[in-house]
Amino acid sequence: MASYTRPNPANPSSPAPSAPPLYPSLTMADLAPVEIPRSPASPDAPAPSDDVLLRAPGAQLHLIDRQRSHPLAAGDLSLHRIRAGDTSLAAIAALGPVQWPLARDVAAVKLDPRHYSFSFAVPASADDPAPEPLHYGLTLSAPDPRLDALLGAYTRFSAHSVAGSEGLADGVRGEVEAAAYWTAVAPNVEEYGAPSPGPSRPAPRTSPRGSCGAG
Repeated sequence: MASYTRPNPANPSSPAPSAPPLYPSLTMADLAPVEIPRSPASPDAPAPSDDVLLRAPGAQLHLIDRQRSHPLAAGDLSLHRIRAGDTSLAAIAALGPVQWPLARDVAAVKLDPRHYSFSFAVPASADDPAPEPLHYGLTLSAPDPRLDALLGAYTRFSAHSVAGSEGLADGVRGEVEAAAYWTAVAPNVEEYGAPSPGPSRPAPRTSPRGSCGAG
């Protein structure tokens, strides 16, 4: 399994306001596609396949931070199920170059019909023995009720309202407004999305699009 690190918040296709970066930059050499678990080699084992469960155009993804939330990607959101025959191997969400796992130890929170947060426990390392969880903010261009059902099936899904955020949520039209929204609700996301106790999963990674499918 590849080692995972935090994604690069500086997205070339979505320029962020000029300011000193809050997270270390990564080069493409640092990045690797999400590895798909494979069944033990067997002459009769079916090849893994990729089922697209949902596509939603015009979505935005931010790395949530109390000081300033950073744009990670914009474009079509897709949810994938990787399976071998009738056996499900993994579920993955993808938006632009960013992929993240959908599993029961991932806290997915619906804040309103267009805003969802995802919280992940990050593995400890020698450089960071007690890392803070990662929090992603997903902004949809329009509500999609199919997403609730899929997140309920694959993640630790819940719905919470943030008092006083209604006007801010209604005003989200572009990247600047979306970043302001996620910065404003960051304390609530940290509270609602506290990862469940248990072993840490590999953190989400930036990887070339299409790598979530099996070859």
